[in-house]
Amino acid sequence: MINTPEKLISIIRLQYRFIKNAANTMGFLGAKDYQRFRNTLLGASRDYQVIMALLQKYPKIDTVSIWSLDKSALQNAKTYARN
Repeated sequence: MINTPEKLISIIRLQYRFIKNAANTMGFLGAKDYQRFRNTLLGASRDYQVIMALLQKYPKIDTVSIWSLDKSALQNAKTYARN
């Protein structure tokens, strides 16, 4: 279970070596997108697109501990966005 921003960053760095590489791989290519990705990883912001991309890659992230967001609320938002 990934329940702290530090654990999440450690896993990202182990797999991708740099946060920038992870951001590019997950589709966050520009400078502003990278900032959104990095700030969300650090727990400083809650960008729902970044959180959803991270949850697709790492489903065992405890969103309540890191961002104070319930996964079911994120799934509802994802369903609502489709309609």
